[in-house]
Parts: sequence; C-alpha cells; structure tokens
Amino acid sequence: GLDPDVRAVLAKGFPSLAVKIIGVAAGLAGSVLLGRTIGAEGLGVVMLALTIVQVAAIPARLGLDQVTMRFVATYRDSGDHEELDRLLAGVTLATIAAGGAATLILLLVSGPLAINVFDLPALRQPLQIMSLAIIPLATGIVLNHALRAMGHTVRAAFLHEAAASVLRFCVFAVLILSVGGFDTIQASMVFAAGLVAAGVANVLSVRRLDVSRFREVGTARLVSLARRGLPFIGMASMLFLISATDVLMLGWLSDADEVGRYSVAARAASVISFLIAAANMVIAPRLAVLYGRGDLPSLESFARSTSGLLALAAATLAILLAVLAPWLLGFWGPEFLAGAASLRILCVANFFNVATGSVASMLTMTGRERIVLYITTLCGVLNIALNWALITRYGATGAALATAAALIVSNLLYVAAVRRSLGVAPLPVMPRAQNGTRPS
Repeated sequence: GLDPDVRAVLAKGFPSLAVKIIGVAAGLAGSVLLGRTIGAEGLGVVMLALTIVQVAAIPARLGLDQVTMRFVATYRDSGDHEELDRLLAGVTLATIAAGGAATLILLLVSGPLAINVFDLPALRQPLQIMSLAIIPLATGIVLNHALRAMGHTVRAAFLHEAAASVLRFCVFAVLILSVGGFDTIQASMVFAAGLVAAGVANVLSVRRLDVSRFREVGTARLVSLARRGLPFIGMASMLFLISATDVLMLGWLSDADEVGRYSVAARAASVISFLIAAANMVIAPRLAVLYGRGDLPSLESFARSTSGLLALAAATLAILLAVLAPWLLGFWGPEFLAGAASLRILCVANFFNVATGSVASMLTMTGRERIVLYITTLCGVLNIALNWALITRYGATGAALATAAALIVSNLLYVAAVRRSLGVAPLPVMPRAQNGTRPS
C-alpha cells in the first residue's frame, strides 16, 4: 500500500486541489472575458502591469513567506505557541512596512517604466492602480504560508488561488451584462480590488495573529527577521523571473498584442503546474517535519511516492492541452490562435516542473535555501539571455522556448542538489539512496 505520509497528502490534498481547480477555471474564464472585451493589446497591457506589480511585491515580502512556512510548521510540531505568535506578529509588521516602501517607489517610477522602458504610455495608469495592492498582496502571501503550515490548506488554497480569480470573473461578468463591457483602466481596477480583497482575507484568517503583540516587535526583531529572509528574497526573485521574464521581455522587445497572446498560452499551460502548487501546500510542511525528526528514509519514500503520482497526472494534462491547443485558444478569439505553438512548448516545460516533484521545497524546508538561490540565479540569468536571443528572432514562440529551457534546467539541477546535499533520491526513476530504516 501507499506510505502513510502519502495517504495523508492525498486525503488533505484533494480538497485543496478542488479549490485550485475552481481558481484556475475562474482565472481562465476571466481571461476569456478580458480577451473578448479588450482584445489582445488590452489584455497585454493589463497582464504586463500585473507582472510588474508581482515583481515589486517580491522584495516587499522580504523572503518571509518561506521563513514563515518553515518555522510555523516547526513551532507547531513542537508546541511552542509563544514563539509562533511572536513570529506571526513580526512578519506582518515587516511586510506592511516593506510593502509601503515598494508601493511608493513603483508609483514614482511608473511613468518612466511605461514610456522609456516599455514604450507603452497606456501602461502607466494601470500600473499605478495595481501598485496600490502591493501591501495587501505581500502581507497576504506571507500569512497564507502561515495558514498552510498551520494545517489550514483548503482555506489557504482558496485565498491564494481562487478568491481573487472568482471575484474578478464575477465583476467582469456583471460589467458585461450591465453596461456592455469595460476598458483597460476598469479591468486594472478589478484586478487591484481582487488582490486587495484576497490579501485582507488572508490576514483575517490567521486567527493566531494577535495585534496586541505588535508592541512586542522591536527594531531588533524586525532586523533579525529580515536577515533570516534575505537569502529567500534572491531565491524568490529568480524563481519569479524564470516565470515572468518572458512577459516582461516580450513587453520590452515586442508589443502588447504579443504579450496578450503569449499570456493566454502561458495561463493555459500553467494548469499543469497548479498540480505541484496544490500538492506543495501539504507536502512542504511535511518535508520540514520529517527532516526535523532526522527521518531521511521516510523523507525519501515520501518524496518518491508523491513525485511519481504528480508525474502521471501532469503527463495526462500536458497531452490533452497540447492536442487541444487551437480549439482552446479559440475561446479567446481568432487573434489568439497564433499562440498554439507557445502553448505546446510550455506544456512540455510545465510537465517537467511537476514531474520532478517538490525538490525546490525540499531544499528550502531543510535549510538549504542558498543552494536554491544559486540555482535560480544561474537559471534566471540563462532565462534572460535566452529570451533576449530568441524573442528578437521568433517572438512569442522564442519566449516559450527560452522559458521552457530555463525551467527544465532548473528542475534537473534541484534534483541533483537534493541527491548530493541530502543524500536522498527524490524521483522513483532514480536508485534509492536511503536504506529505508527509520532512525532509533
């Protein structure tokens, strides 16, 4: 039979997966309404503004999302509730302060970014509107990781993946039915409102967050938290760059129409990777607990079993999406059919991302975040170089090829790093490294 830890993941993971399916469906449906209402160019402007805001929110998180997940899981397992409450108060204050600074900076540079960097004046106002969501976005993501580590995986999945998408879809549908449509500015307002609503809901959902403890958080503790999160900032930045470089560089080297078509292809292909995102909500805290107990044989068995199940599910989805690519893209309109090649390439990349399992989480949950930082930095640079070389020749298809190459290389390096640094073989196709006995 299945390993008990794997059975626990399946039992807890299916509700989270169902919630993420709702979020993905709502996101795709909202994207269809966007594409059919404001076209590829308008959708490209909105998605470019959203991507820039998400980039700005990375340093605003101060790397505390991963710190929070790791230590909340550890404190919860050990029963140290006092330290858990202090941690939650500290990370909340830190991200509010950092988010405020990021918001001010982005508001100041929105004009030069839109006009001088992207040569797209229509980007300025959507960017300013969405920048107002950075504080709740950053704080909400950090506290969402706390919810995951505290075992509230279904609630965390809904707030992180589904809440904003469902709200956006409902508002877009109401606007179309009531006034006949919306423009790019109104769409940007809806996106910002969705981010704010989801962020606030995350804060309110962490019931252990006691505002009276904010007074106990001094400057020394904030500095200590920032130092702990520092390695994760670079790691998160590079991880996001691997996924966002394509959109940013298409906006820079091409035009908004290409960004719009490519964004639709990337969103459709990301349906595959939501499998690993959903599974990680349960897998990552469990990895931290098994490692904290020194139980490497169980950790290896757990990783091999979960990665095998994920690979099978990812292969099924990737084949379906690749075969049905033109039909699927037709929902957005005829001008989006040119993204079929990009969609198929990204299906292959997302399959590899899922099939290698939770190897990046395994490294971060076991204190090897610097290894992840080195790998993601290397692959982030590779991604930028490949996008530069291939977008100028092949447009959106070149962006897909570059992103696929960087994603596949990064995951293969994560697998090698897990094997070398932990002495664990995380994939079922690899010979076992552990003898399977638990430590006494």
